[in-house]
Amino acid sequence: MIRCGAFGGKALDVNGVKQLASIPSKDVLLAMLCGLLMSPMSRTAVVLAALSAQKGGGDVVAELEEPAAEAADAPAA
Repeated sequence: MIRCGAFGGKALDVNGVKQLASIPSKDVLLAMLCGLLMSPMSRTAVVLAALSAQKGGGDVVAELEEPAAEAADAPAA
């Protein structure tokens, strides 16, 4: 059982050690940050696609997706 600890030159009590132990790893924190940054962009893309489809430009979205799909299918050099 851990009763105390130290972090950053400061002594931690039992609750401080538990809080420190509950912090996610660096990789998890970076993934969470990337998700937060991508969320507004993907929402904007969905709204713009819906507006385009409402105005009769729904084919533009399909045309934009086709080159991306072809590039993904192409063999790497």
